[in-house]
Amino acid sequence: MQSAPIEKCKVPWCNNSANVEAGSVLCDSCREQLAGAKPAKPRKSPLNRPPIIGVTPPDVLEARRQAARKEKLAKKAEIIRMRRVKTSPVPQPVEGASTASMGTKPCRWVITPDMDRAILEAYQNHVGKHHGESVTANLAHKLGIPKWKLIRYAVKQGYVACLHKKEPNWHPREISILKANAHLSPERLRVLLAREGFNRSVNGIVLKKKRLGGKALVDGYSCCQLSKRLGIDAKGITRWIELGYIQAEQRGTARMAVQGGDIWFISNESVKSFLKEHIDLVDFRKLDKYWLVSFL
Repeated sequence: MQSAPIEKCKVPWCNNSANVEAGSVLCDSCREQLAGAKPAKPRKSPLNRPPIIGVTPPDVLEARRQAARKEKLAKKAEIIRMRRVKTSPVPQPVEGASTASMGTKPCRWVITPDMDRAILEAYQNHVGKHHGESVTANLAHKLGIPKWKLIRYAVKQGYVACLHKKEPNWHPREISILKANAHLSPERLRVLLAREGFNRSVNGIVLKKKRLGGKALVDGYSCCQLSKRLGIDAKGITRWIELGYIQAEQRGTARMAVQGGDIWFISNESVKSFLKEHIDLVDFRKLDKYWLVSFL
């Protein structure tokens, strides 16, 4: 049986005619047609495949997620509403108190008249006076309410803490003591002023020293300052102080032994006496000559 004529093959190297011979070089498709077999079916693309049975489409899944999310939010809102209704008592107005915050929303913490009197007494006598302890926190813990609730209630009622009184003006005697002992620490100056009958805070002493000139009031040197002018190490100055070559005084700071101990203060008179009596210990090659000329 003669095979039906076929068209020219699309393969570049295949040059078939209408009637091909069995011995010719053919491509696979032409060879199958000559042999009487059916041509191979083209492969289907994965995008054109029919949907698999049992798999939910993406749009249906997204709709189900949205519905579940809305249902969860509705349940949560209902739980919060029921919890407020069960645990929130009906607020009772305080006599003389502001009722601006008492509306339809339930109040969890109610201020009774006894609590109101306790808050007023604390703000008038204690709040603002006791440094280092929280009066409002202790009172809130005692009354069983949060601290923010107590403070907000006091603000709404107009309760004001007792104001800090301004310190009196400085007496001339205080200023003279401050200038004469400006090299000492503020804590020691406070003790000296207390011995003379003057009560001053550490911050007040520091501010007064700045207004009077600050370091310009100090007529002397520390160990580091004097060591830079003499051209030696600060430990050498400390050793001379321990040996008694230089007369110095401690400032009375709170420095510990690990930090090198208290700071030494050396007056100008002590420096002059040291240069006169122990001039052989000074190396003039390392000495600050300009400082020496202005100092002497």
